[in-house]
Amino acid sequence: MSFANILSISVLAVATAGFASAEPLLFDDFNYPIGQSLDGQNGGIGWASEWQGVPNLYYVAAGSLSYPPLPQMGNRAQFIQKDESSSNIIRQIASFGGDGSTYWLSFLMSVDGPIGQNDAYVSLMDSLGRGDLEIGRELPDQTNWGVFSGRDNSTTPFLSSHPIVPGQDIFVAVEIDLNANPALNDTVNIYFDPNPAVLAGAAPGVPAITFASYNFLSAGTTLGFNGIGGSNTPSGFVANFDPIRGGTTYYDVAPATSSTAPEPATWSFIAGGLAILAVAARRRAAR
Repeated sequence: MSFANILSISVLAVATAGFASAEPLLFDDFNYPIGQSLDGQNGGIGWASEWQGVPNLYYVAAGSLSYPPLPQMGNRAQFIQKDESSSNIIRQIASFGGDGSTYWLSFLMSVDGPIGQNDAYVSLMDSLGRGDLEIGRELPDQTNWGVFSGRDNSTTPFLSSHPIVPGQDIFVAVEIDLNANPALNDTVNIYFDPNPAVLAGAAPGVPAITFASYNFLSAGTTLGFNGIGGSNTPSGFVANFDPIRGGTTYYDVAPATSSTAPEPATWSFIAGGLAILAVAARRRAAR
């Protein structure tokens, strides 16, 4: 094989690396019958149980939430307020991987209608059942998305800089660094509105809210959707949750669509490679 052919293949490989398909270990895009209760649904991959919760509060709603350039697919899970309704729906994750490894989760969520005193959040219960990480809106007077830690003896959530706006989707990525010693706590980093990963190896690119008070074993972690209908609040509030992804890298859980262009450094490499090909072609023509 000639040098030109080898270089062409190398340039093509780099050019397409930015569009590689991520392969999540955990996934559910709620591609279930529209209008059906989420309770009892059992699709996706990487789960150890079906969805379990109150049948008349969580439904499958048509269409997915949007956060370009993440791909849209399937439907969404939806909590519908009924009076002062308060409930969660849960599903157990099969595995976070081995001790000393890193596991990533991601999801989209949004609220619609009057917020008032209504709450909505995604919870992670660690394997020892010592308290939830509650990601979203946990208090009735909370104006920004945040995280409430059941293990940190705090009465207020740790807030992000992103306001809660009805009809505006928020993207959340959770990085769990499992301690090599299963008896010790893990490090959890939570990112709000991170940058989707154009290239494998990309980072979220935004500051994290960090916790070191949880112990997630390789199996037994429960993920839940939580909705609370506050008192003296007009009806019409809904909370939406969309695709759950899990994997070993950030790229697994934040894959950009193929319409996203490679980063400038990638284009520079491609341009340089094409220039070398042009010089090689001219030399061959001059022989």
